[in-house]
Amino acid sequence: MPLSAIPSTPTDASLCPLCGQPNQCAMEAQRVTGQEQAPCWCLQVTFSQSLLDSIPAAGQHLACVCATCATKKEV
Repeated sequence: MPLSAIPSTPTDASLCPLCGQPNQCAMEAQRVTGQEQAPCWCLQVTFSQSLLDSIPAAGQHLACVCATCATKKEV
């Protein structure tokens, strides 16, 4: 899906702010369900500044980047 087709502000924290697909964030799942989750995959990854800079300003700090987008960028 082209970035222009993604809403500029994520309405669902379970969706990646870059591609709009599910981000599989365990921390968000725990927040929503109240059920403890295994540690999220993202806690084991260092995200590059270029990846973080590619997130639209309206989506920053609102939703996690998915593993697919994280691996497409320099991590």
